[in-house]
Amino acid sequence: MYVFDRKRIEELGESQSELKQGFQELLNGRTTPGGPTNEFIPPADVVVSEKHFSIIMELAGIRRSDIKLGLSADELWITGTRRCPVNSEIERYVNMELSYGAFERRIRLPGGIDTDDIDANYSEGFLVIHIARTAGIPVPLNLGKEEA
Repeated sequence: MYVFDRKRIEELGESQSELKQGFQELLNGRTTPGGPTNEFIPPADVVVSEKHFSIIMELAGIRRSDIKLGLSADELWITGTRRCPVNSEIERYVNMELSYGAFERRIRLPGGIDTDDIDANYSEGFLVIHIARTAGIPVPLNLGKEEA
């Protein structure tokens, strides 16, 4: 039978939290707030529908004028800067979970899209970009019943 004192239980809890954070970083491909780096990497979803290839990016606290978009044949890039709204008033941080600074995200574009038909909208902290698809999503065919 193991007997743990309060200090040992707290140490185990801290180790578990660090391990959980490490797995989250590995799975998400980025660091969690307050992690080893405080680089600003805005999260993005990339989704496909029958008509569009879409990117939804969370850019809370960023002015529209600080966001730039670029496009090549096979890549969309989004750059910008998130500024701290109270930077001149800060003496020290007690807790730092938000990230600020310049960022650049590059999204690889698939084939079968029309780069001349793009719609981008920035509202309520979200940048939503729709790029028209020229080819439909493959539709599964019914191959009939399996023979015995």
